[in-house]
Order: sequence, then structure tokens, then C-alpha cells
Amino acid sequence: MMHINDRKRCFHSNGVVRGVAIGNPSGPSQGESAAARIPLTSEAVPMTSIRTDQDLRRALEGLSPERQRQLGGHFVQSVLHLCQEPRVDRAVATAIDPKSSPADLQDAFIAAKSYARKTYTACGTDAQWLEQADHFVAAAVAAALLPPEMAGESYNWAWKAAIQARMAKNCEMMEREEGEVDNEAQRQYRIATELLNL
Repeated sequence: MMHINDRKRCFHSNGVVRGVAIGNPSGPSQGESAAARIPLTSEAVPMTSIRTDQDLRRALEGLSPERQRQLGGHFVQSVLHLCQEPRVDRAVATAIDPKSSPADLQDAFIAAKSYARKTYTACGTDAQWLEQADHFVAAAVAAALLPPEMAGESYNWAWKAAIQARMAKNCEMMEREEGEVDNEAQRQYRIATELLNL
């Protein structure tokens, strides 16, 4: 594993990080799959294996908002260990579940957004990396659950969730002062590849 020479900096929810990459254009490395337990509904999207962020963006653009929400939930599930808030845990399960009702989705969004706002102040505290990770997990599921009427025309639920999940993972690596060869972006490529039946 590589050592991260970190200077304690705050991460921000818009996905901009100085000194830490949130994407990886290289191919996926070996490792166990983080694909979750509830498969996406609808037929598979025919395309090649996802190996880069460009591949991932193209795959996501072909999905309905519902499928994007579910896949975004799976991305968040990969970093859910960084958040101990039960409301966030339930929100992730709601995002993934294809049987969630509109009322369930709305309640889950409100809960996740509320906790993300509550924990946002941690992003102004140097060196509190795990508290920042906690915030980004909540922000990730809130992004996946954003109601369509609140989203812009080009909004991509799964991509927004993916970026916030990567931010959470980066915070964890900063806390441990270690990096991972198999980073979160590569893990997301495998999750998307498997769940889209590629």
C-alpha cells in the first residue's frame, strides 16, 4: 500500500479535492466484488465492461432515474461502514429496494439530507477525517434519493452518489494515512458491471 503524505485539508461536498484524486481512469484491479444484495430491475444494458469513469458515465446515462437511484444506493452501501447513523442505513436500503414507495423514498431523502446538513460542520474541522466521512456517506445517499422534481435535466443520481461515496472513502484513507491500490472508483466499476449484467 502507498503512504499518503497528507496535509490536513477539508473536503467539500461538491467533489473538489486538492491533493486527492476522486477518480481513476485506469482499469480495474483484482479484488472481491462489493456488489450488493438486491439486483437492479429491468433488462441489462448492452455494453462493454466498465473500466474508466468515462465508461461509467456512459453506462449511467442509459439508465432510468429509478435504476440510477438503485445503483447509487449500491455505491453508498460500499462505504456504509463509515456512517453509524441508523437513518442513513435505512435510507440506503430504501434507495436500493425496487419496491420502495414514493412516500418511502421521500421520507428517506428527508432523513438523509437532514443528517448530511447536521454533519456538514465537521467539514470545517481539520483532521476530523472520520467525521467528514460520516457526512459524505449521508450526502451520497441523499444524492441518490433526490426527488426527480428537484433534479435538473442533466442530473445523474448514480454518478452524484458515486462521487460522494469516493469522498467518504478518501477521508477514511486520510485518517489511516494509507492509500488503497484497489480504490473506490475501481470498486464502483465492478459494482456497476455486475449489477448491469455486463
